[in-house]
Order: sequence, then C-alpha cells, then structure tokens
Amino acid sequence: ALFFSNDGYLNLVYTFAVFGLAFGAIVSFLRASGDFMAPVRTFILFVFSAALFQGTIISKGNVEVYDPVTNRTQTVADVPDVIVLLAWLTNSVQQVAEQVSAAAIPAISYDDVHDGTLFDLLTTSIQGPLPIQDEAFFRTLKSYYSDCVFYAEAVPSNNLTFQELVHDSNDLTASFAKAAVPSGWAAWFSNGDPRTGTDSCQNIWNDRLFPVINSTTSFNAFEQSICRQEDFHPADPLQLAACREDLDRIPVEIYGQTSGDRVKHYRQVLIARALRDANFDANPAVAIQTMANVQQLSKAVGILTVFDSFGPSLRSAFLGASLVMLPVIFLFIMTPLFKKVLQIALSLFVFAALWAVLDTALDQITHVLALRAFGEIAAGGYAYNDIMTSPTASAKALASFGTMRLVSVTLATIVAVQVFQLSGAPFSAIGSQIQG
Repeated sequence: ALFFSNDGYLNLVYTFAVFGLAFGAIVSFLRASGDFMAPVRTFILFVFSAALFQGTIISKGNVEVYDPVTNRTQTVADVPDVIVLLAWLTNSVQQVAEQVSAAAIPAISYDDVHDGTLFDLLTTSIQGPLPIQDEAFFRTLKSYYSDCVFYAEAVPSNNLTFQELVHDSNDLTASFAKAAVPSGWAAWFSNGDPRTGTDSCQNIWNDRLFPVINSTTSFNAFEQSICRQEDFHPADPLQLAACREDLDRIPVEIYGQTSGDRVKHYRQVLIARALRDANFDANPAVAIQTMANVQQLSKAVGILTVFDSFGPSLRSAFLGASLVMLPVIFLFIMTPLFKKVLQIALSLFVFAALWAVLDTALDQITHVLALRAFGEIAAGGYAYNDIMTSPTASAKALASFGTMRLVSVTLATIVAVQVFQLSGAPFSAIGSQIQG
C-alpha cells in the first residue's frame, strides 16, 4: 500500500510505460521483416498490459486481517486489487484445508491447535516468572514445606505422604493444607521487616499463605505476563479472553482434569516450584544435575523448537518480501517482459500459498501426535512430578511442530516445482536455507 499509493512510484510507472511502448515499437520494427501486423500486435499487447495494470494495481481495496489465535483484527487500506484477490484466494484454500483437517479430526479445531500455542503457554507458565512476585511470600511457602510438610508427613494421623505430593495429588493446595497443624512451627518472612519470625504451621497457612493462594487476583500479573509472552495483548479484552480460553484448556488436555481452571493451574505451579526450590536449597548438587539435564534436552530439540516458534514468522517474512518485490517487478508489466513478470509473481504466491496450506493441514495431526508426549502425565494426576516433567514433554511436543514445519516447506517446494512446472532452483534454495 505504501508503494502503490505513492505519487513518485506512479510517475515511475508511467515512465516505464513510455519506455516500454517505445522499446516494443523498436523491437517489433526490427522483427517485422514485412510482417505489417507485428506493430499492431505490440500495440494491442501494450494496451492489454496497461488495462491490466489499471484494473489490478491502480484500483485499490481493503484487506481485513484476522488472527483467530489472539482474536485480533486489523484493516489494511489502499491495497491493490490484485493483492486483495490473491489474499482472498490464499485464505479460501487455507480454509478448505482447515475444513478437511476438522473433518478428519472433529474433536480438535484448527483455532485450538494453531502453531502449538497450548504447549507454549504451558512451558511459559511453568518456566517463566513466579506466579506470585513476592519474595517474602515465596520464602515463607518454602519454609512451610521444609518444616511443616516434613513434620506433618511424619505423623500418620495427618494423612499426608510424599507419595501424594509427588505422584498422586490432584490439588496441591489441599495437600499442603494438611500440614497446617498447630503443633508444628516454621519461619515466616516479610518484605517490610527484614527480621524472621516464627509461628505455628496452622497460623502461617491460615493467615499468611492460604489467603494469598486462594485469591484469584493474586495471579493477575502472572497471567498477563504469560499472555504477553505469547503475543497476546492483555490490554485488549478480546485478546485476553482468547488467552484465558487457551489457558483453561491446559488442565483438561494436559493433565486429564474434568474441567478447565487456569487459576488452579497457577496454584499448582506455584506450590510445585516452591517444593522444587526448597529441595534445591537443601541439596545444590541435585539442582546442578537437574539444570544440566534440562540444558541437554534443550540442545537436543532446540533447533526444532526454535523453528516451530519462528516458522510462521519466516513464512510471513517470505510473503512480505514477495509483496515488497511486486512494486519493482510490476514496473515491467507494460513492457515486452510482461509474461516474465506474471510468471515471477505467480511463482512467489503459489509457493507461499502452498506453504501456508500444508502448515494448516498438518497442524491438527501434529497436535494429536504431540499430546502423546503427555500420555503418562494425563493418566496420572496433577502432582509435583506431573508439573515438573511437563516442560520436557512440552519441548518434545514443540519439536514435533518444528519437524512438521520443515516437512511443509519441503512439500511446498516439491509441489511448486513439479505440479506448477515452476523453476526448481530458487525454491530448492529457499527450502534448503530454511532447513539450515
């Protein structure tokens, strides 16, 4: 739109039109050799090209861009009609691919699985910032685990075991509440007072921990941080609602819960991280080994997970680069090179459209395969071990999406070359560069 609505660019178009007419006349004169119809054909070709440019480039419309994942809409004005048409065709073909995938897997819609958003949100919620950004509160929670939970676990009448915390619990808040016994004592911390206090486990839980954990507003900043990292704009109520809808799916699809409750997930993550950090504080060697294992996994699947994150951006960048090239190549549309111009424009958009369609078609299938990485977690509970092993399973899931994106760009290259008989060299180079 910036190019095609610029007066300087239009003046450049008219200049090329004049030179194109003159050049075409010279070429036809040199080639005529008694063929008196050659100049006529050249003139007709010029008129046709000029009419095509007027009808598809000079004439403009608007494009409505809608992102179903973030529930975001944007209008792009003054777009040439040819680009509006190409956008409509590409979108229509992509919708057909979505409908075919939905018919094959009716339980999962494309909007729900788009680009592995669910797994990104899960990883960010566990490995991102603490659900409650209050250092004194978090230290008190760790102290409660180290002193009160260990104490309560040693008394059989409290019905609290480490088996429950690590493997069996469906609600870590309820499990931690069993340690709120009046006979146990622990330290508490305050941001306003550097001194450490002590109190009974019952008082610390009832007065300092549970009211904060039980309040849904305690996690507002954390929730907005998660959504923001996944390209949602929390200030927009529609986008925040879309993010919350995805977050509500985590307990159901990942942990096998009967209902979606994102706030419960925040509580589970908070308590699980307090339990983990308290154990790390007590045994730094375990912490070092755990971090080393995480780094090894990140190296193993790093390239694929990165490609999952940036694959759609690369596809959009390629489409954007193709659009940027249009103002340049369309300068030659009113010259004898107009056939080459149309072929180049067609090849670029066919490749981009095929890439997008294949990504769409494979997304839902990949989501089903990715959920298999959470098979044991979903069959278990919502306990500490389930929370802490989720990032590993999520990395494997995102790696499968990355693999799918590599497959889609490779298939797009093959189809563009073989079916549409386009030149294979540039598309093969593009596919090779994207795959590293």
